[in-house]
Amino acid sequence: MSELHDLEVLFAKLKRDGIRFDLKKVGHGSYVIGTRSTYISEPNVFDFLHEVSHLIQFSDKELDMRYNIFNGNLIFNYPQSELAGVTYNDPHTDQMSMRELETFCIQYIIENTFFDKNLTFMEWMVKNHISDLFTWIPDDIIFGYKITHEQINKKAIPFLEKWDYDSILNRWFNLDLTAKEYEDE
Repeated sequence: MSELHDLEVLFAKLKRDGIRFDLKKVGHGSYVIGTRSTYISEPNVFDFLHEVSHLIQFSDKELDMRYNIFNGNLIFNYPQSELAGVTYNDPHTDQMSMRELETFCIQYIIENTFFDKNLTFMEWMVKNHISDLFTWIPDDIIFGYKITHEQINKKAIPFLEKWDYDSILNRWFNLDLTAKEYEDE
């Protein structure tokens, strides 16, 4: 099967009110999820499922604060500092990478189950060069600079135990896509 066919099948399975899918779009925007991570990449299952998995991973409040109030545009905030007039990302925890790891776990479960691939998480990570992708996240020094797949696999255990295919689909189809107001905590 081709990537385009697989995407069309996924579109049909994941169709829901409030969100559309677009083969040409990069990332998210206006409640439309794209199938590409860059303008030079072709539409593909990996990028599409990664964007879907981010939304599933968010709590209701995070979904609202990072997505709904921005009209369906996914927003991540990075702690920043300034030095000599230059602003740079300055994370103090590995929260960003751990969020990304949970997103990868959700993505793996969807892909592995939906397409009946029977890969272990380790095999899936190696196939998709996941350790390389972590070097692009600003907290990579804290998470594990040049982290190995074996180290990532150990960190993934709680997420792989937390999610299964049914819980992922349940979360997807029950996402609340209406912006709400929250009191400061």
